[in-house]
This record gives sequence, structure tokens and C-alpha cells, in this order.
Amino acid sequence: LLVAFAVIPPLTGRLGVGDSVLLAFAAAFFVIEDAFRRWLMALLRFGSLVVVDLTAAVSSIGFVVISHAVRDGATITTFITGLLVGQVLATVVAVIVLPGDDRWIARAVGPDLRSVWNYGAIRGLQQMLRPGMMTLVRVAVIAIVSTAAYGRLEAARVYVAPATLMVSGAASFLFASYARARDRPLPALVRRADRAVVTLMVVTTLLGLAASITVGFFGKLIVGDDDPLSAMAVLGWSA
Repeated sequence: LLVAFAVIPPLTGRLGVGDSVLLAFAAAFFVIEDAFRRWLMALLRFGSLVVVDLTAAVSSIGFVVISHAVRDGATITTFITGLLVGQVLATVVAVIVLPGDDRWIARAVGPDLRSVWNYGAIRGLQQMLRPGMMTLVRVAVIAIVSTAAYGRLEAARVYVAPATLMVSGAASFLFASYARARDRPLPALVRRADRAVVTLMVVTTLLGLAASITVGFFGKLIVGDDDPLSAMAVLGWSA
């Protein structure tokens, strides 16, 4: 990853060598920081997760704002450096907020690559499902109808985004909670998962209906009066 980010951008002519190297280190530290985020999620330490994310956001934005004020302007180098600073500081904070029992250096033993691959392949396919579906819908709408229709569809998605974010957050919490309860009998975990899915479906349906009914009022906050949101599009994204 480090080499790819450092080598490919200069070949496209979009970034210079120096900016590409900075971007490479920013990407590498992002992977490290995200690994610590997943660790905190598995431990159900969501408060610490918020601290890590705020550290990344505040330090990155703060670096750009201060650099802009001092130098009376900002370049692409400023933004990439801001990303790198945010990821480095967030990684440091993530190590600090980890429980003491989990803050140790692993022994250099042979990794169980088969288990990692089996888990990663299934999890990767699961993670690809939603963005893949959304990309397919967007491409189909642009190809079959028009870019204007895609714009209206995207506006409806933004309107429904708080509900989808709630569902994604609940799913992440449930996933981590199942990992913590892996010693329980599998049938009990399956029944628990079934109850959670039914609950999420009911809540999502109610939120979707409420969003569709109130789209005439709240939709104006997003797109204004000129091009009202489609209640059917809102209901479709909810589904």
C-alpha cells in the first residue's frame, strides 16, 4: 500500500513525488489507525472510539486552518499533511485508550492465515454489499434515465442518510457484541441475531414511512422549494 500510493500518483501527473510520499504515509497510518478502531469496537469501547475519531478530525482540520492562517493560503500539500497528522495523532491516542491488558507486543509466531482469509473474505463480501448495491443503482439510473434523475435520487438518499447511519451503527455494535459472546452456544446467538434483525427491520420501516410522510416539510431543508424531493424515492431508499 505504501509503495503503491507513492509510485502511482506521480505516473498520472496528478501529484508530485513529495505529495505522493506524504499521501502514502497518510494511507499507511490510516490502515494502522483503522485496525485500532476495529480493536476498540471489538472491546465495545465506543466512547474511546469517539475520542479517537475526534482526535483525527480536530487535528487534521486544525492543521489546515492554522497553516492557511499562517501562510495566507493552503495547497494540496497542506491538506495531505493534515491527513497524515490526524492519522498519526489518532493512532497514538488509540494506543493510549486501549485497556492495559490489551497493550502488549505480540510474539513473533506464525500467523493463522487460513482463519484470517476465511473470515476476511466473508466480511469483505458483506462490507461490499451496500456500497456495491448503491453504485449499481446510480449507474443504472444515469444510463437508463438521466443525470438529473440521479441528482434527485441522490438528494433523497441524503435525506434518508440519518436512518441508514443508525442501522449501520446498530449493526456494528451487534457484530462486536456477538464476537464478545462467541463462547455462548451457537443456536442462542442465532436466535439473538434473528431478534435483532427483525427489530431493525421494524424500526427502519417506521422511520422510512415517517420520512416519506414528512418529506414535503423537511425535504425543503435539503433541496429548497425549486425541486421537491420524491416521497417514492425516499421510500425506496428506506426499503
